Amino acid sequence: MFFETTLTTARIGASRGFWADRRLQEFLDEAVLEDPTRTATVDARGRLTFGELAEQTDLVASALLDLGVRPGDVVGAQLPNWNEFVVLM
Repeated sequence: MFFETTLTTARIGASRGFWADRRLQEFLDEAVLEDPTRTATVDARGRLTFGELAEQTDLVASALLDLGVRPGDVVGAQLPNWNEFVVLM
């Protein structure tokens, strides 16, 4: 028997309140307002605070726009488990 649904696991989780329907940038902005000096991510080479993470994500976003990347475009990235991977998210 074939069964089709639009209730994906993600939609079910969101409807149950497991996570908010927000962009990562919104969570980052909130964390920067609360305490920009708080550690956001750590790798073997160092750490980034929320303030540093926000600054670096803004730089990457500007660079992508300068390269012609626009909202809705797909961008791929492959990095080790470094802080820079979080910046690209």
